[in-house]
Amino acid sequence: MKIKSALIRQHPIWTNHNEINLCYVKKIIKTTLCHNVFVKLQSLQQAEVVILLTNDHEMQNLNFTHRKINKPTNVLSFPDQVLDWHNLSTLDIHDNYIYLGDIAFGYNTIAKEAVEQQKTFINHFTHLLIHAILHLLGFDHQHDSEAIIMEELEVNLLAKFSIASPY
Repeated sequence: MKIKSALIRQHPIWTNHNEINLCYVKKIIKTTLCHNVFVKLQSLQQAEVVILLTNDHEMQNLNFTHRKINKPTNVLSFPDQVLDWHNLSTLDIHDNYIYLGDIAFGYNTIAKEAVEQQKTFINHFTHLLIHAILHLLGFDHQHDSEAIIMEELEVNLLAKFSIASPY
């Protein structure tokens, strides 16, 4: 599967972490989509996700515009279509391509959380990217049973990058 992605560094503060580049982001996306849970997705020729790297000010604007929450957040997912992870095996994929959606990351909140949680910035970012991709695929954590499934999948995927469970 080929991953098509754009990495938009909207804020220069992200240059502090040049290891977060298009190649790295595509690797995380591909690893997530090729997990054995997503057999149907593995037959895709191409999947696309757009990534925005911004600051807390812009994240607060996005969070308020789309969720009516007037504060910054670490990550926001904007799915192109409403997917239900339970039904991914029956997904009707045209032209062996899927545009999953957009993901925005807020540098300041991620940096603060990484320090508070005693994680490296890159490990925390990686976890948030996996988490956001799962949201694009229709996963959620509104109920405990859903959260458990999503967290187990995140832990399994993080292990592929030698990152310890954040839970």
